[in-house]
Amino acid sequence: IDQDKVIVYVTVLSQRGYSRHETSHIQTIHGIETQKGERASAMQSASAAHVCAMADLIRQDVIGGGGSQGVGSVTLAQLARSPFAATLLAGTLVNQPTSC
Repeated sequence: IDQDKVIVYVTVLSQRGYSRHETSHIQTIHGIETQKGERASAMQSASAAHVCAMADLIRQDVIGGGGSQGVGSVTLAQLARSPFAATLLAGTLVNQPTSC
């Protein structure tokens, strides 16, 4: 599919005392033009960005290698340390809670 989109929508609800807070992240990832002039779909781009970011974090010794990594084992701050994650994190709302 040449014209796909990957939409990432994450909402976190938390409660602090009597106040509820909501933090959201919405990111749309589009396909890209490769260095060879070919088209990579949004799904290919998002998947490659994540795989490369994880490999880079293992290379940097930010996360341990050897074996698989659980879904919750890498924090957003750790992921942001890799330049490969820029595709995934552009426009991320970090620590910007809104009351609900």
